[in-house]
Amino acid sequence: MLRSPAQALCRAEVTQVGLPAGGPEEVERSVEYLRSLAADQVFREAVAVSGPALARRWARVLRGEDRALPELRRAVRALTAYRIRMATRCTPFRADGRRRPGRLRRGARRR
Repeated sequence: MLRSPAQALCRAEVTQVGLPAGGPEEVERSVEYLRSLAADQVFREAVAVSGPALARRWARVLRGEDRALPELRRAVRALTAYRIRMATRCTPFRADGRRRPGRLRRGARRR
């Protein structure tokens, strides 16, 4: 059976940064890219649920607390991978794929 991705492919419109190697320009472009990803609340929530450590690192960068180039590169690489995976997975991304509370109808049986 062929399954299509759960998320629309347009969710990964911006996945390539085209950053220059090293220097202040790379820092600026990386932070700008991370801010553009943060504008998508669904993506931000999915990262917070499935990768809390990455979400905390991302928040530190956005607050201006952590702008070291190696840290920025790791954040850009990890968040771009999440974005691509979220747009192309056949199964729901973790934010949607987890169990949710519900109610059983009267007389219903557990499977």
